[in-house]
Amino acid sequence: MVSQQSPKLLFQVRILASLQPVATIILAVLLLGERITVPFIIGGLLAVIGAQIASGKTSFTKVVSWLKTL
Repeated sequence: MVSQQSPKLLFQVRILASLQPVATIILAVLLLGERITVPFIIGGLLAVIGAQIASGKTSFTKVVSWLKTL
């Protein structure tokens, strides 16, 4: 069970899971010849913001107030 695993292992899994989108972008550029464009970056930022909200690490109101400062 996950609750019986060591905290170090759980930390490593979280690190790998958070690096998956970065690895996907790198592989898409290298293997598929994708170009990094403004819509690509905006979409990536929206995905990261959505994941933060869904995981409960931040609230929607905090994100909106942060976006207003831009």
